[in-house]
Amino acid sequence: MAGAKSQPDKPENVPSGDYLTPSIRGVVAAPSEGSCSLQLAIETIRGELRGLLDAAKGEVGAVIFVNGAMGGPHEVPASGERVFETLARTLAPKGVTSLRLRYRHAGELADGILDILAGCSILQGIGADKIALVGHSFGGAVVIKAGELAPIVVAVASLLPQLVGSRRVEK
Repeated sequence: MAGAKSQPDKPENVPSGDYLTPSIRGVVAAPSEGSCSLQLAIETIRGELRGLLDAAKGEVGAVIFVNGAMGGPHEVPASGERVFETLARTLAPKGVTSLRLRYRHAGELADGILDILAGCSILQGIGADKIALVGHSFGGAVVIKAGELAPIVVAVASLLPQLVGSRRVEK
């Protein structure tokens, strides 16, 4: 079909039903040069997901930040400031862990939702028991749908969301 976006090929060693279920195979964390953040490489059954983690040790609240489809690796620039980075650095000392995610496939709503669900799983695995989701533009639609699907999510902030995927915001 002309103009249709293709989905990534399913690995040969993964049963078809399993490919539709988000599954994390491993996580590698490394210090981020020049900051307190940790760079995460999250290996999922559908490919590698990258993020920046600002941890609040011993606390249970967390937030996931996601950008628009074309907004760059972990950031929403506004007036020369890196908004999500500033928020993450402000929240960590106040007891809130932040994860800034970069999509595996920018602009793909279903894949973006799976990426958020994987992020929720990582945060839950390190002790979070409640998560807020914040998304800008395309990320706004992604967090609305992911918030509906993930019971651990207690709040959603959709900043300038696109309309596709965001119609059922009341859920």
